[in-house]
Amino acid sequence: MLIIPIKKKLQSLIIIISLLFVLVLAFIVLPSAKKILKLKGDIYDIQKTLEEKYTKVQTMKKSLTQLKQIKIETEKYQKAFVSSEDQLNIITELEKTALANNIEQTINVNLGVNASKYTISFTTNGLFQNQYSYLKALENLPYYININSLNWSKNGSSATSTPVSLRFEGNIYVFPK
Repeated sequence: MLIIPIKKKLQSLIIIISLLFVLVLAFIVLPSAKKILKLKGDIYDIQKTLEEKYTKVQTMKKSLTQLKQIKIETEKYQKAFVSSEDQLNIITELEKTALANNIEQTINVNLGVNASKYTISFTTNGLFQNQYSYLKALENLPYYININSLNWSKNGSSATSTPVSLRFEGNIYVFPK
């Protein structure tokens, strides 16, 4: 029988174990490592895509919240405008307001064609208290009259009351068609 020296047996065993190690490394570990690295890249791509979608959803939610706020603000501003068909109603309401406050009133209205605002010149006569009440009544109308300046003048004097003239020009903005 052939006796193989221990040194050769050890060398053969080391070579066989090394070959097995290389085979396991080449056929099991490296392909698994490649798959793991590929999965890592795929997970990173999915994470980025999900983050982008999350950001878009958050932006959309914020936009919807802002849209509700904008609608509320828009409704406030729409109340400041009048319809272009309401010309006669506006003049009638201004005359009723003057009568209700014991004011003599002359109105000059520049309606314009397809204008974005009506310019109204007011000349009023009456007692100061009535004039003040008249201005407060104008302030409480359902639309806004933007007044740039007021010109007060005294009409005379009496022991019990002093008549006052008031001149001003105001703009009423028309809601576009």
